[in-house]
Amino acid sequence: MNRQERRAAAKQSQKVAPLAVATSQDRAFLAERPDIVDLTERLTDFSDTAALVCRLDLVISVDTSVVHLAGALGAPVWTMLPFSPDWRWLLNRDDSPWYSSMRLFRQPKRGDWASVVDRVRRELEGLVSVWRRHDRASDEAISALALP
Repeated sequence: MNRQERRAAAKQSQKVAPLAVATSQDRAFLAERPDIVDLTERLTDFSDTAALVCRLDLVISVDTSVVHLAGALGAPVWTMLPFSPDWRWLLNRDDSPWYSSMRLFRQPKRGDWASVVDRVRRELEGLVSVWRRHDRASDEAISALALP
């Protein structure tokens, strides 16, 4: 087997079936939301996931391989952590020494995901507001340049 054949075989062995991201109930919900794009079927290996992460404005997730990938790629990522996180997340901080592009959102008490999600929601609303103001200002500047 030559190098090219070995590479093709290795790539093929890395391919996995698409993740079972959604149950039938989840798929029904997603079908009603045209603003949510489910790319599960197109992600066949981790390099596909990396390519997708590089195209996103922000990754928000619990502690998964995807947050580590996003952090390693330098992509903006917010990670939601349980009250007693894995050792690598340390304690009493909202940043990661391992990934400079990552923010940590921690449970204040065991099992309290509601407050974590609420904090992420508030932070995201603020971030989206800034993005929208920036987009409007850019649109206005372009329009002003286009005037005779």
